[in-house]
Amino acid sequence: MKKLFLTRQIVETDRFAIEELKIPSIILMENAALNAYKAIIENLNKILRAKKTEFIVICGKGNNGGDGFALSRHLATNNYLVKTIYISNENLAHDSQINFNILNQLSKTLNNLSLHKYENINQLESSAEIPIYIDAMLGSGAKLPLKAPYNSIVEKINSLKGFKIAIDIPTGLDSDNGWTDLAFKANLTICLGSLKRGLFINQAREYCGKIIEGDIGIGNFYFDNLPSETFLIEKKDIKELLPIKSKIIHKYSSGRTAIIAGSKDYFGAAILCVKACEKSGAGAITLFVPDSLRLFYQNALPEIIVKGYPDNNEGYLISNSIDFLNHEINEKYDSIAIGCGLGRKIETMEAIDYLIKKFDNIPKVIDADAFYAIGKIGVKNFNLQNSILTPHLKEFSFLTNLHTQDILRNYFEIGFSFANENKTTLFLKGAPSVIFSYNKKAYVFPNGNPGMAKFGTGDVLAGLMCGLLAQFKDINSCDKYEKCSIAAGYLHNLAGDLCSQKLSEFSCFSDKIIEYLPYAFKDISNS
Repeated sequence: MKKLFLTRQIVETDRFAIEELKIPSIILMENAALNAYKAIIENLNKILRAKKTEFIVICGKGNNGGDGFALSRHLATNNYLVKTIYISNENLAHDSQINFNILNQLSKTLNNLSLHKYENINQLESSAEIPIYIDAMLGSGAKLPLKAPYNSIVEKINSLKGFKIAIDIPTGLDSDNGWTDLAFKANLTICLGSLKRGLFINQAREYCGKIIEGDIGIGNFYFDNLPSETFLIEKKDIKELLPIKSKIIHKYSSGRTAIIAGSKDYFGAAILCVKACEKSGAGAITLFVPDSLRLFYQNALPEIIVKGYPDNNEGYLISNSIDFLNHEINEKYDSIAIGCGLGRKIETMEAIDYLIKKFDNIPKVIDADAFYAIGKIGVKNFNLQNSILTPHLKEFSFLTNLHTQDILRNYFEIGFSFANENKTTLFLKGAPSVIFSYNKKAYVFPNGNPGMAKFGTGDVLAGLMCGLLAQFKDINSCDKYEKCSIAAGYLHNLAGDLCSQKLSEFSCFSDKIIEYLPYAFKDISNS
């Protein structure tokens, strides 16, 4: 896993390099610019060879602008056509002023380099076949929202065709929470020093493009020893998280799972949940459904046990269902999934409330309609320590009684607080999904794609997660839920990515994601 850092930690990195390692700040800026240059050439090699290009570098007044001036020099001295536009040459940061002066002198000598003070947005246009815009305006920690002239510049560049590169972070993006009202929309972001948390969450995916690290010349030892609460999950992390299959297991020791899902209005949710659970490796799956629907589900799912609870022929989980479920479900089950497609009738909500409290010692995946039962009664009235909660943003808003925009602006503070106060594992679904554990750690997923934003994908995740959870038997409690969430989330996203690559994002439906789960497992096993 890769650590993700806060802005204040990156600022401290500069202080450490300058004061402790005695590296002059101008050297750090030169290292950043040189490594950004190398990254650009490596990533744009095909474009630069095949097309007529022009680099348009827009520089602010701070150190991010200084990086831009130094980068412009490296591009120009390597014979690329460069137009550098600066917001102002007054009150520049010290190192930025030095690099501005060098570039100014160089522009008088090189025909392929021009230097211009910003006057209006028309200066940003280019006649090149492929203009390459480089954002060196504002770096980490800039005050938001954007003000003039930055807002006009960003709006204009976003409207123009071309390849767009952000140095350190796209101007306008919050480097801690990934929130923005307006930001530079990059195809490539070169993150200087080390990875910043805000590049990977909330709206950042829309604005960062491909993210690569740019070295500033202090090595990895400092960042290796720097504490972090947030981690970016990597593919190589997943294999060691998967349950190890004993050669002498049987179907019950391979994971016994109870799924309480489905109703007459939402038939498909239970089927998707079960089908995904089957692909997890769990050995014994029992689906509990309204008795009036049992034959339908048994015909659709002949490979599992389907049990019908009393429903007075209504097709829903009701208060009369509770005694049957009390008798049937006990600690012989290694995991329970509850919520998918149950509906939100008053009796159903009351029954869900009772069942979650009754089975609080059995590991659970709680999803979908169950959140409305919990939210209505109040989260603090439940013991959720043995649970993984998998809400999307709207469901989480209902659970916390907070507006979705407030959650997005304070994503980590609210996520950490919820997991810690309720001593639970929160899998907050989104683009990307983030796991918050009650040991004050967060895990961000790098995979998944827009094609997965369809009905049923959450049911697939719940089933897969429940099946894996049943197989994590002899693991410390917090680690169990953490590891299961990481493995299930990554495999779910990987199956979605494999599906989209084969069929396109337009055709990536939940049933197809299930079909690609075995390939996701195989991909991880062979990695």
